Amino acid sequence: DLPTDWVLLYLQRAPLAMAAEVRKEVLELYLGKSPEAKQAADAKLREFQETSLAWSVSQELLRDSEATVQFFAAQTIYNKVQQVAKGYQQAEGPLLQALAPFLLQQLRSPALTQQSRQRLVLALAAIAVHLCATTWSNVVPDLLSMSGAQPQCAWCIILAIPEQLASVVHTYVKTNQRTVALLTGAPALLAAALAQRPAEGGLEAATGTLSDSPFSLAMQSLSQWSKVMGMPLLEHSGFADYLGALLRGPAGNSEPVLELLIEVLGSTSGSFALYAGASGQKTTQAAPGLEGLLASVIGTIGGLLPNIQRMAESPPTSLEGSDAASLTLWARVAATLVEAYTQILWVERAAADVVLGFLGACFLVHPHIAQCVFELWAILKDANRDDKLPAGALGALLRQLGPACVTSLARFGRWDSPHSEDAASLRQLREAQQDIVVDMLCIAAGSPEAPWLLSLLQEPLQRAEAAKDWHGVEVFWYAFCGIAEALADEPSLPDVYQFVVQSIFRAEVSTVEQCETAAILLRTCGPHFETSLRPQLASSVQWLVGKVPQIPETASEAIQELCGYAGQHLVPHIGEFLKVVEDAAASVSPSVDASLHGALVGIARHVPEDQVVAAFGQICQGTSRQLQGGIDVTLEADRQKLHRCTCVLLRCTLVMEQGGSSSSGPSSRS
Repeated sequence: DLPTDWVLLYLQRAPLAMAAEVRKEVLELYLGKSPEAKQAADAKLREFQETSLAWSVSQELLRDSEATVQFFAAQTIYNKVQQVAKGYQQAEGPLLQALAPFLLQQLRSPALTQQSRQRLVLALAAIAVHLCATTWSNVVPDLLSMSGAQPQCAWCIILAIPEQLASVVHTYVKTNQRTVALLTGAPALLAAALAQRPAEGGLEAATGTLSDSPFSLAMQSLSQWSKVMGMPLLEHSGFADYLGALLRGPAGNSEPVLELLIEVLGSTSGSFALYAGASGQKTTQAAPGLEGLLASVIGTIGGLLPNIQRMAESPPTSLEGSDAASLTLWARVAATLVEAYTQILWVERAAADVVLGFLGACFLVHPHIAQCVFELWAILKDANRDDKLPAGALGALLRQLGPACVTSLARFGRWDSPHSEDAASLRQLREAQQDIVVDMLCIAAGSPEAPWLLSLLQEPLQRAEAAKDWHGVEVFWYAFCGIAEALADEPSLPDVYQFVVQSIFRAEVSTVEQCETAAILLRTCGPHFETSLRPQLASSVQWLVGKVPQIPETASEAIQELCGYAGQHLVPHIGEFLKVVEDAAASVSPSVDASLHGALVGIARHVPEDQVVAAFGQICQGTSRQLQGGIDVTLEADRQKLHRCTCVLLRCTLVMEQGGSSSSGPSSRS
């Protein structure tokens, strides 16, 4: 309930006086100067919005000439309707049935601001969702009937319905009774949408607000009704021809059209509607006009191909403007096309050349474009796993697209890339590109393309090293790191890893990122230093020890990892390694000190059995000396000393018992 004075005011002075009081508090909240008064006004208005009085008073305030008062009233009505729609409040009698025509009438008022109008649009969409299965069954025809006089308002309400539906129906939206009731108006909705024509020049925004054109709002509505509610589109007679004609015209590059196309391609039954099996015999199951629509898509992509190929030769540092936006959308179209109609890449030769050429160029133009098609290899990997690819198709695809993917990695994955906006975005991009390299190798496993792909990665690494391009070297170390992780359970790594590991010792790396990538690569190769990489073991540990001052945590953990896997081959070097560790102990953190001592124990486990205890004691001798003088835990310095000693002794004990894994490394080995 409202505060007592507000209730009395309403009862004694009538709704108009109540509206005046609310208006005063709204103006205080938005235009007042005193923080205390604004806070008090906010508290009063929040209480007011929770009462039943808010329905009638807000309707009265919609007629106010002050924009902030209008918006408060519209927002209050929208919130009240949503509360009812979600079941949090009950509306008395036929309140919502009467509210809908009132709001529709208010939308015609020229005095209503755009922001308030947008709130009322959402309120009407919520009312439509709430009543569509009961007292407002003809909601879609009613809304379409007002599109002649108020096209933006009508289409905006229709566009908002799927979102409002999803906010109140959280499971099985497409089979909910409200969805079923709304979709009875789908034929009329599609017919009205197909009657819309784009503006001259084809430039159409897609903000989802009243500022969009009726054409744009209609296209967005079809996308949302299909995506959220499952409204069939291609099954409608004439839809495919209409969309195909749009693609061939100036509007074909506009956002609402391309978003609709992406939804259509992603929601149809894909290759199964066109082809029977991997061999590619045509079926008769395709929706009307599907082949024609795909032909329009391929034709438009073919028209874009020369331009994107020119851009790929000299990629722009940044993408700006409408051309960049449409190119990004077309990259998404190509990716969706491949996902839904994968067989088009080998069944339709002419179409495949166009699509593959476009996809290859997408990898090279800009990271934003490349990211749209990164899922390509995951799609092909799944198709290969499910035996959907005919013999020879995969090898051909690898050879057509592999070079572009590797060049993309070299171009955009560098830490000094001018194409990246920030370090976080670049890190995410590198991870995606590493996944692509790994996916390609998994696809090529056991085929002649596997060694070819590895050489495709080795050659630019060699060129970068020869040119002393250490950022270029680092990005290929990163790629080989991903491959090594994928091959961790294999008995050996490919022979190219001899060269890759040796390149680390030759490289004049200086940045933290370069050193960390090299250290992580050596650590990832850890299991193989016991076998195929054994000739590189001593040099690897020596290199890592030299990098402890620069990358202490990463280097020390990698050292412990290598010593845990292949410590038996380092026994002759344990004495000199112990001296290095003791010299470094004072200048490194307790965790680094513990990792280095753990690495020593990983080696000591392999000395002759009668010498193990003595070796363990010698490794822990420096720590024991620190404890001999006693510890006063009331002193900060002694507490730190105790912490360091405890870390070292605990790690040494664990490594001796469990087999040498670091605290953050792989599972224990014995």
